[in-house]
Amino acid sequence: MDLLPSFSSLAGILVMVIGFGFLIFVHELGHFLAAKAVRIKVTQFAIGFGPAAFAWRKGIGFRKGSTEPEYEAKLKAALQERGSGAAPPSPAALHLGETEYRLNWLPLGGYVKMLGQEDMDPTAKSSDPRSFNMKPAWARAIVICAGVFMNLVFGLLFFMVAFLHGVAFPPAVVGATVPGMPAAEAYALGHDHDPAFQGLKPGDVIADLNGKPVTDFLDLQIGTALSEEGTPLRLTVDRPGMKTPLQFSMVAQKDPITQLLAVGIRPPTSLQVARVAPPDSLPRALTSAGIKSGMSIVAVNGRKVARFDQVETAVTQAAGQPVAVTFQDGAEHQVTLPLRAQPEFSISPSGQLNTLGLEAPGIVESVQAHSPAQGMGLEPGDLLARVASVDWPAFDKVAGLIEASHGQPVPVTVLRHGRLVDLKPTAPNRQNHLGFSLNAALDRNFVAGVTTQSPFAALDLNP
Repeated sequence: MDLLPSFSSLAGILVMVIGFGFLIFVHELGHFLAAKAVRIKVTQFAIGFGPAAFAWRKGIGFRKGSTEPEYEAKLKAALQERGSGAAPPSPAALHLGETEYRLNWLPLGGYVKMLGQEDMDPTAKSSDPRSFNMKPAWARAIVICAGVFMNLVFGLLFFMVAFLHGVAFPPAVVGATVPGMPAAEAYALGHDHDPAFQGLKPGDVIADLNGKPVTDFLDLQIGTALSEEGTPLRLTVDRPGMKTPLQFSMVAQKDPITQLLAVGIRPPTSLQVARVAPPDSLPRALTSAGIKSGMSIVAVNGRKVARFDQVETAVTQAAGQPVAVTFQDGAEHQVTLPLRAQPEFSISPSGQLNTLGLEAPGIVESVQAHSPAQGMGLEPGDLLARVASVDWPAFDKVAGLIEASHGQPVPVTVLRHGRLVDLKPTAPNRQNHLGFSLNAALDRNFVAGVTTQSPFAALDLNP
């Protein structure tokens, strides 16, 4: 995924079109090579449908549009030179290719056009001995099956190359559990009501699911998603520091996002700094200290770590104080940087973002250069007091308010250094974004809203 841009962008769409076109090319290449092998005349090899955008033919070269008119004109001129009654000249004698290779305007497929074979017209036949319909059944069968065969061969070669390069299979290790989901609530069998054995813990290894061995995290996800709704799942878990495996029984629930059955187990997080594009988009505090993509966390406060949950534990125990995080690259070069944690919301199974029903307003983290947000005067640290027509919107509602503007200027008021400041209403960009990053203002005592049926609902608080 590091290689792919977002599919919401033009570049992402272009990558998708090129990738799909390449798969079509491989399929049609199978038909083409088979047709040539059994001496069937191929008149066109095309990627896409509709009129030709560009085409190439031996003896003519590249052309915008089709080479057919020029090809036919050369054949006609050669025939006229021979005189009436003469045999038509062969393309090879005129140093012309009989096949036109073309890229059509609608990149949603492709085809190999053979003499005597028309998908849209079964009656289109030819008496030419090199036509498709004049070939024996075995030859036609080879041509028809060659596309699928080529896909299979390409798939085998592709997987060989991919696995030689390296394919990541996340191990069946618990990275975290989702609060409120079965994996966080279930007790190990034989340890009912013992808090030490409630829920799976980071670092637990899932050994089997319903008696079937689990080799990687994908096995666990598929096995859970395909389980029978309402039927308990039995998990065998190897926990670090315990000699005997633990047994858990839990009933999978529908994930609110994917709508697939799940128990709420998240895969382990890597200790490696993410590879981002462009590289300078890492936080400035990291890049200025020499932290680069690909480096890994090896210690926190001088203690070695092997899993990300160990980093999280050290940060939690620091209770908001800075922790010394040591990064290392492959050359044994180390950089130690004091970092202070910022609190974040835990997303409940219902998808609500609040603390005991209190919703936090949004605080601006960063503003993109040359963006509409920069043009309106938005600054990091601004607290959003009003967006569009909503006072003190909850931070996770701001994006929806901007999108609802449908490209019209958005009025924004911020709380800056204790004063309310009205910014210049500015229209979003083509992607309907203003160009700033936002987080929950958990370090401020402002209330954006209160959810119903929550502990604070009875207080009737206003934003």
